Amino acid sequence: MYVIFENPGEIDPLAIRTFGVSVKEGDNPIGFFGTGLKYALAILLRTGHQVSMQAGELTLAFGTKEAAIRNQPFNLITMDGEPMGFTDAVGKTWEVWMAYRELYCNCKDEGGTVFVADVLPTPQQGVTRVIVAGDAFRQEHNNRSSFIITGEPWLKLDNCEVYDGESTGIFYRGILVHRLPKGEVSRYTYNITERVDLTEDRTAKYAFMFPSMIAGSVMTANDETYLREVLALDQRYFEHQFDFRSAWGNPKPTKAFLGAVEQLTQNKAARVNVSAQVRYKTEKRAELTPATTKLVGVEADILKKAIPFCKKLGFQVSEYPIIVTDTLGPNILGMAENDRIYISRRAFMQGTNRVAGTLIEEFIHLRYGHKDETRGMQEFLLDRLVALGERMTKKPL
Repeated sequence: MYVIFENPGEIDPLAIRTFGVSVKEGDNPIGFFGTGLKYALAILLRTGHQVSMQAGELTLAFGTKEAAIRNQPFNLITMDGEPMGFTDAVGKTWEVWMAYRELYCNCKDEGGTVFVADVLPTPQQGVTRVIVAGDAFRQEHNNRSSFIITGEPWLKLDNCEVYDGESTGIFYRGILVHRLPKGEVSRYTYNITERVDLTEDRTAKYAFMFPSMIAGSVMTANDETYLREVLALDQRYFEHQFDFRSAWGNPKPTKAFLGAVEQLTQNKAARVNVSAQVRYKTEKRAELTPATTKLVGVEADILKKAIPFCKKLGFQVSEYPIIVTDTLGPNILGMAENDRIYISRRAFMQGTNRVAGTLIEEFIHLRYGHKDETRGMQEFLLDRLVALGERMTKKPL
């Protein structure tokens, strides 16, 4: 049984022999180094496969020939018995699936097809075929979905396509170009459509950019089902590390994105991506009124009591402008941004204690830089609690 890669046009045998030649027909080829076919030949012949090529009506057979250079044995790759100038040590650490990837990419770049046949096809003018025989290669053909994406994406976002199903790698133009660190898995499979720089072995040169690139795409999504799930994934998943504060291209979040964060904050606050909440607050801040909302009745009395109380505890909250607003979102009582303390009217509904606690928390964020749910914040509060106890007992520990 043969796995056959068929392309329109006839390859020049000189291009097969020569490194650094890339004359593909496509406007945006996956590969551009002109080495893919040589690597594939070396890998396949080294692993005991049979490889031949039909270039129009011409049939070319590939093999190896023993040679010694400085008394070191080598297997030269041959075409019709003639050495081609490289050995089967090319791509020495590469595996059989990588050879399949190379031939598939070349075929895709040329607008070709891949199929399996029981018998060799008849050479045909105007057609190039690479023909491989061997059990291991046929197995990679059967398992190609692990490193080649097939089918249609579930979602199409700005910089990537989203396929349903977990993955341990990131794809580019349908080809695996980056494996996630051992033990990591993404809830969805991502195929980058933005241009990605590749190394000669077709891996991403700047793979560290992928979380930021995909995060930027997520912010442009409108599918609420996808957003609610991806924004609430725990640390087991690759998506958990997305930082929406500095996402690729800094896109403006869609209403669906902000709505999903708001809903999750209300229902599952402990699991919502923290940076998504920060981004939500940043977007909402733009909607805030520039001056303090006028307080009426008991609200004004509550603030008059809360501010002096905070001062007695050592928190000079009035050093920062205090803005009362209705637009922080559900379950968000306060926010510290741009040297201002924003406090929700919801806090006033819960009494003076809640207002004072919120003012103190946002003051600590601004003055000391401690973030929510951090060890630094915890230790700061415990230290102040102990200090307060010392003042009350008038006995230092």
